[in-house]
Formats: sequence, structure tokens, C-alpha cells
Amino acid sequence: MIDHAPSPDQLLGLTATLERLDLGSIGEAAEACRHRAAIAAGQYLVPRLTSESDTIVVAVVGPSGGGKSTIVNSLARRRISEVGSLRPTTVEPVAWTGGEVPPTLDGLRSRVAGFLVDSLRPPPEGVVVVDTPPPEVVDDAGVPIVRQILEIADAVIFVAGASRYADAGGFALLGLAAERGLPTVMVLNRLPESSESHQVVAADFAAKLAARRLLPRSAADLVITIAEGIVSSDTGALAPEIVASVAKDLEAMADPQSRPGIIAAAVAGSIRRLRDDLAVIRTHVFDRATRRVELLDPMRAIYRAEGRRLVAEVRRGKFAGTGVAELVDGLASAATRRAGLAARTSAELWHKSEPAIVESVPDLFGHGIETLEVAHDRLEFWLSELDDLPRRMSRRRLGARNRRRLAESVRIASIDPRYVPGRRVARRLAKIPGLVESARDRLADELRGILETDSLRFVERLGPVVTGRDLTELSAEAYE
Repeated sequence: MIDHAPSPDQLLGLTATLERLDLGSIGEAAEACRHRAAIAAGQYLVPRLTSESDTIVVAVVGPSGGGKSTIVNSLARRRISEVGSLRPTTVEPVAWTGGEVPPTLDGLRSRVAGFLVDSLRPPPEGVVVVDTPPPEVVDDAGVPIVRQILEIADAVIFVAGASRYADAGGFALLGLAAERGLPTVMVLNRLPESSESHQVVAADFAAKLAARRLLPRSAADLVITIAEGIVSSDTGALAPEIVASVAKDLEAMADPQSRPGIIAAAVAGSIRRLRDDLAVIRTHVFDRATRRVELLDPMRAIYRAEGRRLVAEVRRGKFAGTGVAELVDGLASAATRRAGLAARTSAELWHKSEPAIVESVPDLFGHGIETLEVAHDRLEFWLSELDDLPRRMSRRRLGARNRRRLAESVRIASIDPRYVPGRRVARRLAKIPGLVESARDRLADELRGILETDSLRFVERLGPVVTGRDLTELSAEAYE
């Protein structure tokens, strides 16, 4: 029984929020934190809190070349994982199971390629052993696969070779396990045959672990030592007696009396670490929201200024005397040119403070590739509206001929401040007050809209807006 845990519904809502967030533009650390929290909430805590399974996942982790696969094969007394001199030999996770697989492995299997082995000689009942790739093996998103497995594991067997036991990557993996409070078996593998050297190396390893608070004390007897031995070509395994101490610890983890406590500790550790991650993510989100405003406000002001200049040009009569087809082409080209000026000024401004945002998208230094097409479409729409605008504003039927004449006069008046219509058309215009002004305003709206549409490329570079509901979901206090 796990007390004081968030509800699965809470965690599912949190997972959805975390998956919507894009913190990549903030930095790799923020994105890694978000990714880790999403796995912890959705792929570990939810399955653990909704399933009655007490089968535990034991992850075998460590630096490349430490002999992890040999240890797994030796425990199974058959070839579960490939072994060899090529580094890394294991590039995909391999699970050794007697049949039952806890739901915490479901999400991982859908995202990471690997093998599931139903062994003729299964592991102790209630245990799934996962042989993991070393830290340098990553998935398509660049995330180390072993880190993802550590997020859904319940216990750990750490294997380091005698030549690489001080590897920083190994200590980082142990740090992740310690953050979640996972019971960890420390194994020093491939040691020289001399028993005296075993004690020296084990004592040094234990001292290094204790200094990092990865062991409760600096004691060599807390580390299992395994000498370099003959590996069977058939099974890829050492003799069973060589790994007897590891097998004994695995049996202890599998004890039905121990498993619920192991799971409860792992869940509590995941919740604790999740709260810490959420506090960090909220800080990043708030900082990014502030930065978002600091970037977007000047950019929007630049685009609005170019829009005002374009509208002013039109109202001063720059396009007076232009035919229908030429008018659309001319206005579309002018709007696109203004969008290009606004984009270049905005991109240069952003480049001074946030170069990474614009360097990956050099097209931001000019108008969008679809801006001219968008401009044509919006201006054609404005022209098409002119034909029906007199009827809608007068609220009475007009003959097709009168409607066309009024629409043409309104079009000319919208771009030529010196235009004087004939007396008959003037009388009709007088009967629909505000018609020309409305057409001019609608044209101005379309021109400004063309530039605003182009500016959305900058907005998209900053990712989606985080809502108040998202911030509530990310509140660490909600998971106390």
C-alpha cells in the first residue's frame, strides 16, 4: 500500500501538460528535466499506482565494457545478451523475464527498440531483469536509453569494470538511482585474479562512492568483486559460482516480503524527485514567459510600424490610377516588402540577445516564403467583398449594374484621396454614409493582417504559450 501519493488522474493531467511543453529553446537542461518528469509521471507512477502487480524491474547499468551482459547471462545461465569485444556490444535494452511484465515497461517498449526474453530458466519470480546499453547510446531524440530505463526501474545492479570504475558516466547513473532511492547492488567486474588487489580496488571504489553519498559508508564489503574469468562461447556466461553473490542479492530483492517495500520506496523517491523537477520547470517557464514578452513586444511593434507606413502610403494615393489586376499585384508586393523589412529588423534585434533562436532559421531575416501568396489571397478577398458591401451597408437590394458601379467607385476612392465620382455615383454614395471609409478601413485591416501573419513565424519559434492551467498542473505543491 502506497500512502500520500498523487491520484493517477492528477498524474495523467501533468503528463499531458509536460508533453505539450517545449523547453528546447530554453536549453538542454530544462528540456531534459521536462522529459524526465514526463517519464516519471506517465510511465512509472501512473502504472505503479493503478496496477496491483508487485513484479519489480531490476536495471543492470554501468559504463561500456564493464561486463553487464556477461553478468546477466551468468545469472540466467544462458545467452540473454550478446557479449563481445565491440564497444558498446549492447545497443538496445534486453529484458529477461519469466513471463509477467509490469506495466511500467509498456511505455518504454513503445518508444525504445529492444528484446523481451522468456527464459527457459527464468529469473526469480516477481523480477524482470533489464540489461541496458551504456550511457552513450541514445534514442532518436538524443536521450540516453539507460536513463529512461532508470526512470521506470525499481532496483539497480551497477556493474563497472576494473579499468573504468571511476568513470563519471557511471557515477551519474548511480546518482539517478540514488535520487529515486532505488536499492543498488554494486559490482566490480573483471578484476585481476589476485584477491589482494580485489580488496584494494573495492576499497577505493567504495571510498569514491561514499564521498559522493552513493554508499552509506566507505567499506569494501559493500561492493561485490568478480575476477576476470572464462566466458562460455555457448552461453556468454561465467560459471554460476562466480556470480553467486549477485544472484543472492537478486533473490533477496525478489522476496515477496521485500518487493512491496522496494516499490513503495521507488514510488516515494519518484514523487519526491518529481516535485523537485516541477519546481525547476516552473522557474524555467516563468523565466521564459518573461523573456517571451521581452522578445515579442518589440517584434510586434516593428511589424505594426511597417503596417502603418504601408497603410499611409496607400491612403496618400501611391497606388492611385492602378487597374484591378495591377492593384492586387502592387499592394501584395508592397506588403511583402514591408514584411521583409520588419522581419530583418526583428531578426537582427533578436540575434543580439537570443542568437540561437534565429540562427537555426535564417529565413527569419526575410519575409516568409508564403507571404506573397497570402497577400494576394487577402487582397482578392477585399476586392470580392466590395461588390456586396454597398448592399450590406444600405440594407436594401441593389441592381447588379448599380452594385458594380458602386464597387468600382469605392475601390478607386479607397486608394485615391483625390478621386471625385460622377454626380450620379456621388448621389448613390451619399445615400450610404461611411461606405468609402469602411472600404478603406477594411483594406487597411487586410494590409496589417498580411504583416501580422508574417510575424507569426517569430511567435512559433518561441513555442506554445503556457496557460494558467498548465502552471497549476506544474505546481509542486499539488503533489505533496
